[in-house]
Amino acid sequence: MKKKRYSEEQIIKAIKEHEAGIKVEDICRDLGISNGTFYNWRSKYAGLEVNEAKRLRELESENNKLKKLLAEKLLENEAMSAAPSNVSSEATIIDSTGKVLREGSNDWTCMPGTPPNENVNPMCVDQAWQKWCKPLWHKPPMTRKTNPLERLIC
Repeated sequence: MKKKRYSEEQIIKAIKEHEAGIKVEDICRDLGISNGTFYNWRSKYAGLEVNEAKRLRELESENNKLKKLLAEKLLENEAMSAAPSNVSSEATIIDSTGKVLREGSNDWTCMPGTPPNENVNPMCVDQAWQKWCKPLWHKPPMTRKTNPLERLIC
C-alpha cells in the first residue's frame, strides 16, 4: 500500500473535527489512516494552528541541519586532537567514510576514531603513510602487485 503524505492543514482539520465530536474511527476511515496514526498526529499537532504547524516543521528541519553541523564539528575536533596544533590546524580532516570535512593546506590528513570500534583512536598521517595505508582504507582485493607489507604495517 502506498504511503500518502498529508499536509498540516489536513492533519489539523482532522484533529479539529475530532474535537468537534466526530469519532476517531470515522475520521480514520475517511482519510484512510490507522487509529495510531491519528493519535500520533494529535499528540504532535493538538492545539496548533496551520501556521504554527508549518513553523514547527521548519524548526524541526533547521534543528536537524544544526545537529548534523555539530556532529561534523565534533568529528573534526576529535580528529584534530591526534596531532600537535601546528600540524592539525592546516591538515585535511576526513570522517570514517572518507568524506572531507575540511580541506587542508599541508600534506597531513587527520581522522577521528571510529565509533563502532572503541580501540581505534584519532590519527593524523602524512602523504607517505597515506600511500602505505590506502589499501587498508579502501580495501582493494589483494593482487600479485599489492605489497603484503602494506597490509601488515597499517
